[in-house]
Amino acid sequence: MWIDTDGEFVLLNTNTARVKYRNLKQNPFILISIVDAQHPSSRTVLIKGHADLVEKGALQHIDLLSRKYAGAPCHPNPAKSASSFGSRWRKRGQRGDGHMRAPIIEVVGRIKSVRIQAA
Repeated sequence: MWIDTDGEFVLLNTNTARVKYRNLKQNPFILISIVDAQHPSSRTVLIKGHADLVEKGALQHIDLLSRKYAGAPCHPNPAKSASSFGSRWRKRGQRGDGHMRAPIIEVVGRIKSVRIQAA
């Protein structure tokens, strides 16, 4: 999971089709653990807080994260990215009865940290 901060909130990106989104809608408490693979016992950060899920700015945010971590722009729209994400994206919008599911919407989780702990 890619995260960053705007100086006030820790930010993560997800969409309405993901389990992460459904879980945060049901219970907004979140714990993020960041571990340095080179020094796991001495360089770990835990972030605890509550996530506020918002749509505004989500597409720009996932694009920013993609450029930062993957070095390429993100195209969360399945019509633009079906070839890069494989057949699961082409089928995601369809239900078994031929009707379409609700549209997939990108959201930003803005986490107001209750506690940040470095180990």
